[in-house]
Amino acid sequence: MSIYTLPTSSKIWIYPAKRNFTPEEEIFVSNILNSFISSWQSHGTPVVGAFEILQNRFIVIAADQHFTLPSGCSIDSSVAAIRQIEEKLNVGLLERGNLSYIKNNKIETIAFDAIKPTIHKEELTPNTIIFNNNIEQLEQLENQWQVLASNSWLNRLFVKTKME
Repeated sequence: MSIYTLPTSSKIWIYPAKRNFTPEEEIFVSNILNSFISSWQSHGTPVVGAFEILQNRFIVIAADQHFTLPSGCSIDSSVAAIRQIEEKLNVGLLERGNLSYIKNNKIETIAFDAIKPTIHKEELTPNTIIFNNNIEQLEQLENQWQVLASNSWLNRLFVKTKME
């Protein structure tokens, strides 16, 4: 089932990889997540969920909160599925200290500590499109996932970096 068949108010979690998945890796990821989603439960009640692999790099897991509200344990089980993928493919899915952005029509990923130097080199500018992987609802995926850096928390760094 596609995440787009769920209500737009569905809760989402985005896991960015450090690099694109190969076609074989996407099959592996799909097999793991299909198995997980089909048995996902919260306190013994099935969770209506789905997943997508977006742009060959981002795993999005969604849960319809109107059907069953995911609990801490059910969220932990989704993280365990992601951890299983991470351990096999070593793609940094659980590394929250990274920023993904578009440069020359390609997705780049850098560690947070590389952001300021990247701004200094003007490889990351206010007009750079970044991925806001902290959004929480499916409806935000359309308009708030890919945003200009100047419309994100990065904006304060552009001002600060120019003053340094």
